[in-house]
Amino acid sequence: LAAIFRPIGTIIGVKLVEDRSTGKKKGFGFVTFEKPESADLAISRMHGKEVDGRPLTVKRATARGEKADEDDAPDGEHSRAPEDEEWAT
Repeated sequence: LAAIFRPIGTIIGVKLVEDRSTGKKKGFGFVTFEKPESADLAISRMHGKEVDGRPLTVKRATARGEKADEDDAPDGEHSRAPEDEEWAT
């Protein structure tokens, strides 16, 4: 993920989610950018882009159990990230 998103802005963290019991990747992850503007740019440039034959879904992360804030997102595509963190997934 870092290589794909690095051209967009400074990345301060990448997390690929794995199944706890098998250790296999679940097919999604999180990228934390240094600046919120970079996360916005990642969403606008990368959402729907094909990588390895599969389209990416790129949106702001929400805390577990929270619903996306659709007032902030065009067509409900993304929502606010947890406080002080900007994510693109």
